[in-house]
Amino acid sequence: MALEEHPESFFERFERVAVEIDVLPVPYGYPLLELAVPGGILPVFDRGAPPIAPGRHRVLIHGVVREHRPSRDPAAIHPLAGGAVRLTGAVREDLGDGFFHVESVVPVLLRVAAPLSPGERYAFDLAPPLMGFRP
Repeated sequence: MALEEHPESFFERFERVAVEIDVLPVPYGYPLLELAVPGGILPVFDRGAPPIAPGRHRVLIHGVVREHRPSRDPAAIHPLAGGAVRLTGAVREDLGDGFFHVESVVPVLLRVAAPLSPGERYAFDLAPPLMGFRP
């Protein structure tokens, strides 16, 4: 099952989860956006075109969950080996079709194959790559 038909329509569908964030400089043609998040730099696969200049931009950060478990840990995003990510945060809203708005150190849209309870905190192990959609 395809999670998106087109990057622009995916962004439009979930735009309310997008965040205004600092995009750091990267070499022209580099396939990642490097986002300044509290506690460090978060690399995401750039799903937009054409390349954008560094500065403040609206970006929808999206990941697909491999595993999740209840957690009391504080909000955090940790890049792991091979492009995987471990994210901790609270489910803010069920957006339907397995998509959830999660508040971590930044808002994130997650696709989860199991039901989650809004207001509950979880630790999520995400499949690579974490993606960045933009208008």
